[in-house]
Amino acid sequence: MIKHTVTVLIVVTLLIGLFIASLLGENHKIEALVNEYTKQLTIDNLPDECLSIPLIEIKQTREQCLNNNFIVNLSLLEYFGVLQDDFTVHIRREQFWIPFVVDEVNVSIALKSDKNTDEVVFIKNLFQVNRIDGHWEVSSMAINEERFKALIVLNQQNMNFEKYIKFNENNVELNAQTLNLTDLTTKERYLVKFSTNKFLEYLAN
Repeated sequence: MIKHTVTVLIVVTLLIGLFIASLLGENHKIEALVNEYTKQLTIDNLPDECLSIPLIEIKQTREQCLNNNFIVNLSLLEYFGVLQDDFTVHIRREQFWIPFVVDEVNVSIALKSDKNTDEVVFIKNLFQVNRIDGHWEVSSMAINEERFKALIVLNQQNMNFEKYIKFNENNVELNAQTLNLTDLTTKERYLVKFSTNKFLEYLAN
């Protein structure tokens, strides 16, 4: 009887250990997913998929979606003061995922300049991550931090996406002008790169 009880306890302990290890592994996958996702936050490249931006209530075409994501990414770099610096992405999961108990996990992020030794300050709950059909997906963004929100609105108002290249359905118009590279601001440089990458995508399709 005692031997049977010990065997049961060992089996139960092993099962609990496996369950906890599985949970830890799944929660680590959330951080790995967002870390990989934030590597696409560079505004030099175009994301394969765009998240809808809650501050911009328009029906999003591919071009509008890319423009909106560009604004958000530019504002992120500006918010953290890394427009011209190399930076490290910091990820913080705000909930511990437990199946059937916690469905959505909020993730906070920070971009810290490699030159900066100050404490890391996060934008809280920026991304929402859900488990869909057995795998994790970044499902949405929540832009609630007021200074970050103000930067997005300001950049959206001041950004002229047609300054260098104008896109209109199947037509692309290249605006004739000379770029003085020494006079371009950091934001203008990003806009030139972004417009060029968007043009290359149009050509590829």
